[in-house]
Amino acid sequence: MFCLNCAKQIGDITKNRICPYCGYEQYKLEDVQAGIEYAKRKSKENRNRGFSEKEILALGLYPKDEAYKMSLISRILGKR
Repeated sequence: MFCLNCAKQIGDITKNRICPYCGYEQYKLEDVQAGIEYAKRKSKENRNRGFSEKEILALGLYPKDEAYKMSLISRILGKR
């Protein structure tokens, strides 16, 4: 394996996650992917918190995607 910072060969990172040459901490691909998935879940949970669907539509707080906008409208009109 190579260091992500200095690009020198450092071997396997299962024993030591710190590069012996530059001191940069190394991460496994699985750790990075798990962190990305966690961040996506948290951002979806926190997105538009406190606003109703009507307020989201009226204020334009939705992603600039026509399909999402139309699904939001249909959910609002479908409520009784």
